[in-house]
Amino acid sequence: GTEKKLIISSGAADRFHVDFWKMVLTIVSKNNVDWLFMGPEPELKDTLFKSLNSSVASRIHFLGYRTDFQNVMSLGDIYVDTYPIGGGWAMIEAMSQNIPCITYEHDYNRVFRKTENYFPLYDYAADSTFAVPFEIDKIEKRLKDFISSEKAVEDQLRKQADVLKIVNNPQDGIKELDQALLEIAGR
Repeated sequence: GTEKKLIISSGAADRFHVDFWKMVLTIVSKNNVDWLFMGPEPELKDTLFKSLNSSVASRIHFLGYRTDFQNVMSLGDIYVDTYPIGGGWAMIEAMSQNIPCITYEHDYNRVFRKTENYFPLYDYAADSTFAVPFEIDKIEKRLKDFISSEKAVEDQLRKQADVLKIVNNPQDGIKELDQALLEIAGR
């Protein structure tokens, strides 16, 4: 089989919806992965997964708040964004460490509802496949692609580089937006 991979997610406990925890259980139980969480306190694991079989539970780790966030992040093979409140600093940190990331498609009808999927930065990626719908089978497929295919990882890292260019140099993004608005205005 393939080498065991370490998935990392990070965020305050309120950034993780019950559907996210169900996804974690499905993925950990069916794949050769450990999943590490920074943010949620270790006691939350006992509450969420007390009835789990120990072989699955032993592969889910809650570290709580970390002051060595960047060092812990560097251990990861794959970063999976929080749901329903995604994106932000942890995602940018994972991208900047060349860790392939999974985030979810954004619903622009709810763009200003910070309680839900709030990471529109993926739209700066030249390729619309940067994000996946929040559907367990699609997320698991992306994870399996990252686990089994160097090409899938390289493709994702290239897409992430597009996003990081905008994050690290917003002037370029503003110029692109200005150009698009001028084109729309017919100038």
